[in-house]
Amino acid sequence: MQERKQRNVPIERDGKLFFVCKKCWIEKELTSEFWRKESKVKMWFNSTCKSCLKPIDRIWRANNIESERASSRKCAKRYHQEHKEEEKIYSKKYRELHRDEIKEHMKRYREVNKDKLRESRRKHWIEVKEKRKIRYENNKMDIIMKDKKRKSEKWYSPVHLKVNYVKKKLWLKPTCCSLCWYKWYIVSHHPDYNKPYNVVFCCQSCHKLIHSGEISVPNEKIISLEDLYKWRKRK
Repeated sequence: MQERKQRNVPIERDGKLFFVCKKCWIEKELTSEFWRKESKVKMWFNSTCKSCLKPIDRIWRANNIESERASSRKCAKRYHQEHKEEEKIYSKKYRELHRDEIKEHMKRYREVNKDKLRESRRKHWIEVKEKRKIRYENNKMDIIMKDKKRKSEKWYSPVHLKVNYVKKKLWLKPTCCSLCWYKWYIVSHHPDYNKPYNVVFCCQSCHKLIHSGEISVPNEKIISLEDLYKWRKRK
C-alpha cells in the first residue's frame, strides 16, 4: 500500500500561526500572507500565498476582462443598494469639507472638455425634444394656464416680458450663439437689467458660463432691440 502524503498543517510559534506555501515552499504568517475564505458553514485559508497568486490572477483577469467587469458591477450595485443612506451622509460631508476643491476641479474639467459637454447637451436636447412635444399635446391647457399664472406673479421679471414682446414684433428668431456660433437652444442674456433692451443671444452652455464668471461678454456682441425696432419702423 502506498503511504499517504503528510498534510500541510499550520504551526504555532510565539502566539502566531505559520504555514508553508504549496507553490514557493516558504513558511509565512497565515493571517497576513494568505487569503481567507468564508462560507456559512466554515472558514479556511488558501494553501498558496498572496505573492504567488498575484501573477496568476493578473493573467486570468487579462483573459476574462468582460466577466470580471460584470461581476464587479454586480458587487458595486449590491453595495450601493445596501449602503444608500451611509453614502448620502458621506458625500454630503465630503462636499461641505471640499467645496472649493470641487469648484476648481469642475471649472478645469469644463475648460478641457468644452466641446464634449456641448455635444452631449445637444444630443440630450434632441432626445428630450420629442418627449416634450408629446407631453405638451397631451397636457396643452394645463401648461398654458400654469405659464399664465407664472407670468402674472410679482416675482416674474418684467424685463423678460419686454424682450419677448419686441422679439415677436420684430419676428426675431436667432438660430446660432453669438459667442461660440453653436446652433441649438438660443437664449437672451441681459448684461445690465437697467437696460432691458440690450441683449446678447447665446446658447444655454455659454449663458451658464457667463453667470459663473468664466466668460466675459464683449460690447460688440450686445444688440440693442430698441434701436432695431426703431430702424424697422422707419423702413
